[in-house]
Amino acid sequence: MDSDLQEVSLPYGSELRYSVEVTDHRSKKGFKVDLYSSFYATEPRQYLVLVDGKPSVKLPAASKTKVLDLIRRWLVSH
Repeated sequence: MDSDLQEVSLPYGSELRYSVEVTDHRSKKGFKVDLYSSFYATEPRQYLVLVDGKPSVKLPAASKTKVLDLIRRWLVSH
């Protein structure tokens, strides 16, 4: 079993599909986003979202497009 799955209680059948890590090398700060596929997601092509190993409070489930759009907006604003 994946170590991330042991830390966080995800629905049965969830599997890590994608990971994106963003690091500001100047300040050494960053975050990691994991997308887990699950048949419990509300809509097709939606993934359960974990940020730094914890379920996302603001966006518990989202599409890849939505997650990447939010990451892009964060990069533009910083």
